[in-house]
Amino acid sequence: MRTFTFNFVSVFVGVLIASGLFAQSETISLSRALELSKQNNLTLQQQTRRLEQARAALAAQKAEYFPTVSLNGSYNYISELAKLTLPISLPGTPPPEIEAGVN
Repeated sequence: MRTFTFNFVSVFVGVLIASGLFAQSETISLSRALELSKQNNLTLQQQTRRLEQARAALAAQKAEYFPTVSLNGSYNYISELAKLTLPISLPGTPPPEIEAGVN
């Protein structure tokens, strides 16, 4: 039994070492290595996000220098003309009325 366990452990360790050797035999170019390091560098990712936030804040600050334009309008329509009754009248005639506006 002891020999079986020793052989099993030896074979298992041998397989692990062999698989490690195969994994290390992959070659990559310098540009690929730099690309992988940029993708996996947490500090670089954090600094990139901070830079993007700073640029967005700068753009927001610059936008405040631009003038703001607002436009308001209103329209009223009165269908009846305003009438003004004068309190001066001659005896036996109705008081005169003046219409203000355009028909």
